[in-house]
Amino acid sequence: MSRRRRKINLYKKIILIIILLMFLLLVIKGTLARYSSSGQSEANVDVAFYLLKEEEISQTIALEEMMPSDDVYTYTFSVANNDGTDRTETALKYTISIKMTTNLPLTYELYMNDGTENLFQNYTTEQDEYGTYFKTITANEETFGFETNEQNTYKLQVRFPKEYNSVDYQGIIEALEIKVNSEQIV
Repeated sequence: MSRRRRKINLYKKIILIIILLMFLLLVIKGTLARYSSSGQSEANVDVAFYLLKEEEISQTIALEEMMPSDDVYTYTFSVANNDGTDRTETALKYTISIKMTTNLPLTYELYMNDGTENLFQNYTTEQDEYGTYFKTITANEETFGFETNEQNTYKLQVRFPKEYNSVDYQGIIEALEIKVNSEQIV
């Protein structure tokens, strides 16, 4: 009887070890790093800035799931002198600046209303109090009147060159803040 009991205990241990190994394989498989070079080239951020008075408006966006590619990632946003109901009561001038982290080797271009001229003029790099570096790019000043509804649609094109298809850049997220600063024209 004790010999039979030992066999049963041995089979139980073997089955338990097999179950533990399968569980361990599932857990390890889920944590293994994978790097892929596919990506999407069009993404709409669907951000709209309504300038109804003199103010500074900003929106932070995380550029997730960017993969090194020959494709261009395009993010669109718009700036308007109305919100569909109300319109600014004075003429406004505004500037767009984009502040981004420097985690990835990305290049940025900004185009307005299907134009072909890159609007980014002024590039600066600064370090914050925590030692993090940020790049800020500022576009030329634009103006809106107050007599009719006006809107400018912008395309922010981001490039992540294929040459950076390396494990070193895996899982890193780039964040950017689009800031619109408006002032009344006196």
